[in-house]
Formats: sequence, C-alpha cells, structure tokens
Amino acid sequence: MPVKAPPPAPPPSTWTGWYVGANIGWGWAGGGNGESCINSTTGTSAGCAIVPDSALSGNGVLGGAQIGYNWQANSVVFGLEADIQGANIKGSNFINAPGAVVPFTYTTSDSVNWFGTVRPRLGVLATQNTLLYVTGGLIYGGVQTSQNLFFPVSGLAFPATSSSTRIGGTVGGGIEWMFAPKWSAKVEGLWYSLGNVTTAAMQVPGASPFTDFKTFGFNGGIVRAGINYHLN
Repeated sequence: MPVKAPPPAPPPSTWTGWYVGANIGWGWAGGGNGESCINSTTGTSAGCAIVPDSALSGNGVLGGAQIGYNWQANSVVFGLEADIQGANIKGSNFINAPGAVVPFTYTTSDSVNWFGTVRPRLGVLATQNTLLYVTGGLIYGGVQTSQNLFFPVSGLAFPATSSSTRIGGTVGGGIEWMFAPKWSAKVEGLWYSLGNVTTAAMQVPGASPFTDFKTFGFNGGIVRAGINYHLN
C-alpha cells in the first residue's frame, strides 16, 4: 500500500534570531515649492519673470535587501532592521510659454536614486506565525535635482543641477507571516522625509543681476513586499 508522506514540519516556535532577505516595492516623493527670483541690484524680486511652477511629484520602483535581528518575549517581538535600496523615484515638469511677454521654457526634475534605513521594530503576534509591527527610525538617501529657465529669443538660460546625500526620518508598520520553517513574507509601508533642496541658477552665457531659485521636496511614502530567511 502507498505510504502517505508526513506533513511538513511546523514553523519555529520563536522569532528570536538573525534574518536576511530581499524586497521590491513602489515609492513616491513630493514637496518643495515653485520658482522664485532675486534681483541682486534691488535685493527684491523686482523685474523677475516669476514662473508659475508648482511642486514636483515623483514616483517609481524600488528594490533591495534587508538584515535584522528579533527578540521574542511571549507574544511581543522587538527587533532592529537595516536595509539598502536602489530606487527610480522620479518627477519632472515642463512649462512652455511662447506667448509670454518674454517667451520662455522652464524645465525641472528631481529623483531619489537610492536610500537606506535603520529602524527598530516592535510587534505583537496575532497568531504564532503572524506578526503585526510598527517601526520608525533613520533614513538616508541620494537625491538629484535639475532646473533650467530658458529664453529662446535671446538664447539665455538659467541652469542649475545638484546631487547630494540627505538624512531624515521614517515611520510606518507592517505584517509578517512565517509561512514555512525559517521563511517569512512581509508587507510594509513607510512614510519618510529627506527634507528640501534649494538650487540657485545663474545666467549663462554672460552675467545678470538675477538669480533663479527652485526648492525641491523629498517627502513621501514607500510600500514594499519582502521575503526573509531566518537563521535560527
């Protein structure tokens, strides 16, 4: 007679220990404000062609890896997790004003290219294999910005770019399910803030008393799914 295979072993009874994993998700960023201009001769915006540019809003895919450690005490699980992510969170805007008193175009873009977080986690077990948790801590990441106010009649432009590493905070929560011995899957969402970047554009070619400013905001959210392998 055929022999029925034994059922799979149950997941471990404890969450305590190291784990490593990978994740993929979606993120968005926004904030900042429109273009502004200063006339260094007067110290005001007198004579500036103010562009009615709104704040940018970007989004895109992200993915990376995480490592962490959990301590379990009865139904409470405390942990510390760090992750590093590649990202393609981009936003752009183009304004074409050929009918303005002085015709111009205005192009802006920004992006979050990579980021990482270091966060404690605090959770409770809804069941032996299902963890509900909140988390918050440090986020850091690399951002880029670009702006260009261009006057096609004269050929004059006010370009500026920047690239920097920003540091801020993040907070969120998630759910993690131990679906097999040593393996768990999770879904989490995080709100984050990497602050603002302001760039100052000077006229090229030649010199001008005008300086064109743009403030880019890097505040948004992350939703991602991941899988972890537990080393306990």
